[in-house]
Amino acid sequence: MVAFLWTPSPANSQQHVFVRYDITAGLNNNTTFCALQDKRGFIWIGTADGLNRFDGNRFKSYRYISGSGTITGPCYVWKILEHSNGTLWVGTNQGIFIFDESTETFRHIKDIPWGVVAGMTEDSSGKVWVSLYQELYICDPAGGNAIKLTGFSGRRFVDIITTENKEIWVGTETGELGKWEPEREGFTFYPVFGDVQPESVRPVIRIFEKEPGVLWVGSRQGARAFNRVTHAVTPLLAGEVLQTDLQVRDFIKINNNEFWVATKKGIYVLDTTGHITGHIKKDNASLNSLSGDDVQSIFKDREGGIWCATYYGGVSYYASANAAFQVYFPGLAEGAIRGSNITTITEDPAGNIWMAGDNGLNKFDPISRRFTGFSPFEKKRMITGLDLLGLMSDSARLWLGVFRHGIDVLDIQKEKVVQRFAAGAGMFDLKSNRIMCIYQVAGKDVIWVGTADGLFRYDKRTDRFTMPGYFPQKTPYNCIFETPDGTLWGLSDRLYYYNPKKNIHGGLQVMVNGTDILPTSINSSVIVARDGTLWLGTGNGLIHIDLQTKKARIYTDADGLPANIVSGVVEDNTGGLWLTTTGGVVLLNPQTNIITSYPQTKGLTGGQFSYVSSYKSKNGRIYIGVQGGVICINPDLLQQDKFVPPVYITGISVFNTPLAINKKEGPLKQSVLLTDAITLTHRQTPFSISFAALSYATPGGLRYEYKLEGIDKDWHLVDNSDPLVNFTGLPPGNYVFRVRSGSGRGLWQKNEKLLNITILNPFYKTDIAYGIYLLLLAGLVYWWLRSYKRHLSDKQKRNTQLYEIKKEKELYAAKTAFFTEVIHEIRTPVTLLKAPLEMAMADSRELPRTQRYLAIMEENMQRLSVLINQLLKLKGTESAQFRLQRSSVKLESLLAEIYFVFNPVIKQRRIKFHSAISEAITPFQADKEALTTIITNLLDNAVKYCDHQVIVKADYSKDKDPVLEISIASDGLKIHPEYREKIFKPFYRLKETRQVAGTGIGLALARALANAHNGSLHLESAETLNIFILKLPVCLPEVHE
Repeated sequence: MVAFLWTPSPANSQQHVFVRYDITAGLNNNTTFCALQDKRGFIWIGTADGLNRFDGNRFKSYRYISGSGTITGPCYVWKILEHSNGTLWVGTNQGIFIFDESTETFRHIKDIPWGVVAGMTEDSSGKVWVSLYQELYICDPAGGNAIKLTGFSGRRFVDIITTENKEIWVGTETGELGKWEPEREGFTFYPVFGDVQPESVRPVIRIFEKEPGVLWVGSRQGARAFNRVTHAVTPLLAGEVLQTDLQVRDFIKINNNEFWVATKKGIYVLDTTGHITGHIKKDNASLNSLSGDDVQSIFKDREGGIWCATYYGGVSYYASANAAFQVYFPGLAEGAIRGSNITTITEDPAGNIWMAGDNGLNKFDPISRRFTGFSPFEKKRMITGLDLLGLMSDSARLWLGVFRHGIDVLDIQKEKVVQRFAAGAGMFDLKSNRIMCIYQVAGKDVIWVGTADGLFRYDKRTDRFTMPGYFPQKTPYNCIFETPDGTLWGLSDRLYYYNPKKNIHGGLQVMVNGTDILPTSINSSVIVARDGTLWLGTGNGLIHIDLQTKKARIYTDADGLPANIVSGVVEDNTGGLWLTTTGGVVLLNPQTNIITSYPQTKGLTGGQFSYVSSYKSKNGRIYIGVQGGVICINPDLLQQDKFVPPVYITGISVFNTPLAINKKEGPLKQSVLLTDAITLTHRQTPFSISFAALSYATPGGLRYEYKLEGIDKDWHLVDNSDPLVNFTGLPPGNYVFRVRSGSGRGLWQKNEKLLNITILNPFYKTDIAYGIYLLLLAGLVYWWLRSYKRHLSDKQKRNTQLYEIKKEKELYAAKTAFFTEVIHEIRTPVTLLKAPLEMAMADSRELPRTQRYLAIMEENMQRLSVLINQLLKLKGTESAQFRLQRSSVKLESLLAEIYFVFNPVIKQRRIKFHSAISEAITPFQADKEALTTIITNLLDNAVKYCDHQVIVKADYSKDKDPVLEISIASDGLKIHPEYREKIFKPFYRLKETRQVAGTGIGLALARALANAHNGSLHLESAETLNIFILKLPVCLPEVHE
């Protein structure tokens, strides 16, 4: 576990580094009162606007904790207590509530009134004691009821605790401590702040069991220790000038020798005797300081992290109590570091650390932890320029590479520049002032100077600079070093080397898949490890080069690096490699290849790490320059992280909407934290799953990977900044979602969390649907077979009907042909008989009997003549040569002529005849003879078969196109619908009308002539009437077929 601990030091170093959580991070409100870690590892924070649950990545809000969702005003959460049965008790200004983790709802303890909850504690029997400032209540978790304690002489109670030996102690508003005596069911009170004036500052705010037998008690004016055995009272916060507003609100034990005290003026650090050893306050210039001085409570989690609830600044989290890192910020105060970008670091023989940057030179004393500055503006400690890149300690002298000014040689003891080298025109002068690095060959008087224009060799014996030809020139060199075999190396766009013994030189190639990966875009730094291998930091990762085996390996983010840009490399005393990356500081163990990440170092100074600015001092400290200060790491204080955080699935969302708990209808039947299996419909995709490993010390150092069994064979890494996995388009089926976390050391932990996921088929793919499909298919086959059978039957019937129709037509044609031939044969004799009959009738006028016989013969001859003419006309309408003779017809005149013919018969039979002809009817084009035949035949049938009534009507119909409609209605035998079409067939007569003389040709002829007019003729019935309706278009074409 890694944390940050600073002891009192100059203003340029921050004593304690905190992580702040406020409303911008998801907290309900910046006014916080309390914090607690539950049995599962979640952090609960009480605020002035409800409750929050934190998993290290996300806050879950519980604003309406009354259960009904309707509360009066904001809900202040004063206290949180975890009961031994695992339930959370929440003390608010709206009462006491118990949290149901299954439904994530709250149950109200009805017997406790609203008020400020000053304290809650659980006694040895499992009952919960609640202090409401004025009153005390004892709650029974089993029954959910509470009883009020009475009989305390008007005392008002504040805090209440249960000690390790199960004693109940309360604090009063008058500065007393009360011990519960079960035998007599009452308190014994002891004065603690009774002597403090005024009385308003006496109330006991907090009681803390410092150790068995000793209670630390906080009030509105400082704190005191109370011995439970001797009842002695001693002051705490010794050394602090007590004021009336120094309200002590909470205590926490950091370790056996250190305690923190939360007050209205920040946090005081106390030793075991109660003396102040430090003061933690908000620093407005630092985002990593305590977020507010008004600290309401302090809580320590299972990893040793400290949670500080502040009144206006949200919650501040301090990672741990082990001092492993220190950070120094630039400032103007005396003893502060100068410059915001440290570029190179070295150490002199006395153990002083020298740091060069963009604002001159700094000398750091590790003992006093103070910096001494050198710049062109210092009278005593003057150097040539501010922008320093090269730095090298040569026994009593310090060589400074002053960019654009050359080299300053500083006497370390005198702190004075004693020699300068600048670019000159001489043969043995330095040829570039753009100094980038300086290196002295071990055991020799040779110094190598790397510049932006090439590499130069300086011989101290001859005081000469030369530019060797075995190194490429006109190129910048960031670093110079030497390997154990005497080979000199220069880092530029690639690694160049020169071995004076073998007299060989060249550039190093690192081949990967047939390609030289050098040069890279960034070659930041290089070191020679204790085993003689090279470690090169680049923009593409860390490259390990073994010159003996001529093998290389590349470490990238796929191997656990937080980023591929490696700006610095340094080896500690154990052989571990400290790397600075854009994602923070990491430690690589070359033996195991385990990478431990320290992401909290990324944001310590707000800047990125400088190139070639990592250095290990003689005492093993690691110094790292950043653009914003210096970080000092003591590897000896680092502890192996043995804590394995539990992994929980914290949320399931469908279409980016979190699933709500719904026992009856929803897929989420209980809290997602307790859910091991979930069933989704096919419509509930896409969906996402969020999760968290409950570690707060280094949440950014955790890694996650997941696998969805049923789809994936391999594990997939997840972005640790937002542990969330989205699934889209999963087919129906059963899956197992597995997720686990990895520590900052790169090891995957045994904390795998499983979630069984079932995605249901759509209804059309379910077993019921397939059953329906089978039934439908069977029904379809059955229907098809029946239809096919019906089709065959219908086809047979149709063929039979067609055969019958064909035979009927043939019979009709034969009958018509026969009658036509007979008519033609008969017509001539009938015509020839007509004249002799007329002559015989004329000659026998005086013979009545003969006259009667002749009249009968004439009548039958007339009928025969009419029949012959009708048959000829009917035959003529069926001929292709039939043509209507168009002329203008006045319907009223035509009907008058026809009425005249039938008038005698109508009168003879006493028929009620009625005619209604519309006056709107105008002359129209029609075949007058054919129309006369139609109406005559219809009227003849009406008169012949009626009982008493015949009605004739004529008018235009209401059809879209103008149509003349003539109806002839008569009473008598009503024709059944079955015969309404058959009567229009030639020679067809009803059995009931056969006693009346007729031929069976008239209606067939009438319809044929109506069709020839493009009209129609049909029969309808109304009550007792048979109605023949003739419809004729008003405008006729010139030729009608």
